[in-house]
Amino acid sequence: MADRFPNELPIQFTTTSDGVRIAYAVVGQGPTCVFTQAPACAHSQLGWSLFRDNFVLLAERLRLVLFDWRNTGMSGATEEGFTIEAGVRDLDAVVDSAAPGEPISLWASAGSAFAVVPYAARHPDRVQRLALFCPGVRPASNLPRSWLAWQDLIDEEPEFATKLSLQAGAGWENEVEARKMQYLAAGAPLDYQARIENLVATKLDVTEYIPHVTCPTLVVGRRELWWPTASDCIELAAEFPDGRFVLLDGASYFPGDDEPAGPVMVEFLAGVPPAAAPVAEPRSSPCEPLSVREHEVLALIAGGKTNPEIAEALTIAPATASRHVHNILGKIGATRRSEAAAYALREGLVE
Repeated sequence: MADRFPNELPIQFTTTSDGVRIAYAVVGQGPTCVFTQAPACAHSQLGWSLFRDNFVLLAERLRLVLFDWRNTGMSGATEEGFTIEAGVRDLDAVVDSAAPGEPISLWASAGSAFAVVPYAARHPDRVQRLALFCPGVRPASNLPRSWLAWQDLIDEEPEFATKLSLQAGAGWENEVEARKMQYLAAGAPLDYQARIENLVATKLDVTEYIPHVTCPTLVVGRRELWWPTASDCIELAAEFPDGRFVLLDGASYFPGDDEPAGPVMVEFLAGVPPAAAPVAEPRSSPCEPLSVREHEVLALIAGGKTNPEIAEALTIAPATASRHVHNILGKIGATRRSEAAAYALREGLVE
């Protein structure tokens, strides 16, 4: 099946509203999915060559759009670097050129979520589904000592700092996986990569956009990543109005060739509900009793309130509201807020 796909992608170019040239390619047939790579090291042509099996899995079911962010791969360079607004402009240009007027789905890997989430919030009429793989949406809350030491290296030895980061981020241990390192190292100058990686982990925050993302959203996390942690990803999935969650082993920001994440995300992006998030079966009562506060939160969920609105209504912190929502979903066996609302109505907990 993979033989019908080209060995090299036919690269096209478009221009952003601020005049930056962006390289992109289209391959496959089906619903259009725009695949966004990490903003520090995107290189679509090399990525297609090195991760061909992974991309073919997508292209067999989807019309796949790959592109290089500004300052990476074959796209043009600017002095601005990566910002949330610059990323949204890049995405705007690619979507308008590759899928003018069409509905799309989006796949975001790691730091690219900082542009993808705002784009999805601003274009609810265009974005039909959103898949986030180990996504960064807010600064890391607890930077490990190794990261703090790495930050000191950025200004003094940026290339060495980035090589260390690439080795840690790739999460593979042997020479067979050198192709992943090759891709990461070729995406952009190493000093640029180091500064962008530090930026996305310590400064950028798109939390305010999450309640406005109305499409079904799948969050995939890793058990052993320090950022975002598995708990971060679980809470993030609960924050999206229509979120669901899949957890994988390991500490890599990339899906492996033999992992279930690829097929699960493809099915989801193609419009099929993921097997990891089935609709909850009706129950007469929860596995664990809900606390008084959880009953209050559940009633607000049933009323269509977002996590920030729940926090405001109950005068609690947004993070506390997110934790209550996550705990409620676990107790009643639900995977989505809509299922929690249906449970509340079915059990007579709200009128």
